[in-house]
Amino acid sequence: KERVAVGCGTLAAASDWAREEINEAEELGITEGLKPVWTGGITRSDFGEMAYNTLSRIKEIPFMKVSENPFTDVINAKIFALANIGILKGVGDRIYEPDGILTREEAAEILIRMAKYAEGENYTPLKEDTKYADDSEISDWARNSVYEITALDIMRGTGENFEPKKCYTSEQS
Repeated sequence: KERVAVGCGTLAAASDWAREEINEAEELGITEGLKPVWTGGITRSDFGEMAYNTLSRIKEIPFMKVSENPFTDVINAKIFALANIGILKGVGDRIYEPDGILTREEAAEILIRMAKYAEGENYTPLKEDTKYADDSEISDWARNSVYEITALDIMRGTGENFEPKKCYTSEQS
């Protein structure tokens, strides 16, 4: 799969539309230990940290003793814990790519896995009725997650488009 995130913003303070949610995330400890560049693309490592900090407040995530590091390029107990329960996956051949910038379609895929884990047997998938104008740009492996996460109103498109290959920013996270 192509892993190039485009449109990743610049070094800047958070946008006005995101400030309330960012303040709440900071108060809940979701951004604990991170120094996000709010309008810039979020790294796979920072998103993994935020995902763990969020999900662990909803449901227990077991820290499993890892006999073999599942990745050759990262040592992070939170990343390992989420990998062990199937939330985070590498980009291939034991590579996690912690400094890589997450795309919007990758974020949709991870967020759906988080929702399914949090809800367990009570999870009910929803589907968005309308298609994005850029539907053909959404990777096959991410299409269901993109429309499902949109229907859940956890992620939104950008007008008529989803912009799947653009970076997912820290403030969107």
